[in-house]
Amino acid sequence: MQYAVIFDRIFRFSITGSRVRNYDGLGGQLLFAWMHQHRVLHWTDTTLTIDWDEAAGVVVALGEEIEQLYWRSIDRPKIAHWLAAYELVSSTVTPHPASVWAKGPDALALTGPARGLTDAVLDDEFPLSMFFEALERKMKPVIESTAGITGAAG
Repeated sequence: MQYAVIFDRIFRFSITGSRVRNYDGLGGQLLFAWMHQHRVLHWTDTTLTIDWDEAAGVVVALGEEIEQLYWRSIDRPKIAHWLAAYELVSSTVTPHPASVWAKGPDALALTGPARGLTDAVLDDEFPLSMFFEALERKMKPVIESTAGITGAAG
């Protein structure tokens, strides 16, 4: 089950669908980067390896970070919570170089309506890393070839 969940999260949403505010894809990128930065996922010479004995602990640690973020949300104003969430993600996944959010609170209009803050999020706030760009080039024809295939008996 561990293999299925990790591979599904890392690969499926990151390279399928639109890049416009693709938060499922961002979750996959976050998991991949977290595992890589904690040295349980390795991409060397076009070979992906995972230290499965260590993977569960690293994934649980990311879950604890996210749980702590949401647990603290009750004590924060909404905008402060959004900034904390952005800090968690951007500390692991590199934001777009043109991102206003990445410049921090001083660059954001924090006194206006919350809509202004959400409008400042780029459609692809966290672009694909080089790993995902290479994977997408390889997988795109395969993914496109499966269009219309269903599990329905025909």
